[in-house]
Amino acid sequence: MNDPITLFFRLLLMWQVVERIFLTRADLMNQRYFSLPMLWLLLWQTSVQAASEEQLDVIRELGRLNGIALVCDGISDTQRIKRALVSNLPKRRQLGELFDYATNQAYMAFVQEQASCPESRSLASQIDEQLTRLEAAYKSQ
Repeated sequence: MNDPITLFFRLLLMWQVVERIFLTRADLMNQRYFSLPMLWLLLWQTSVQAASEEQLDVIRELGRLNGIALVCDGISDTQRIKRALVSNLPKRRQLGELFDYATNQAYMAFVQEQASCPESRSLASQIDEQLTRLEAAYKSQ
């Protein structure tokens, strides 16, 4: 929970729960039902239901590799990563947003550093390793 990105996504999920389930916008504006204990309760429930750090790390790493593959014209690699994510991840928008964020960060960093593209076999090997981790991390869900 120390990671700012993880905290952001947990808070975003918590806010959506408050807004969509418990409160209407009018109630929220009047602050009729909103209280600090409810906020802490929702934060605790969100962190319990949220993905584990290992699961989030796999998504971030796949996003990083996806960003590199995009820069280096590894279209088949990006397609393979996205197919695996769709097949293995629970259908939650926040997980997709985390992947997109990691992809964008990696893409921009790669371009700014003017890094050279890794060999396609090396990149494919790294992707295979992370896809194995992804399947292991999400097989129980």
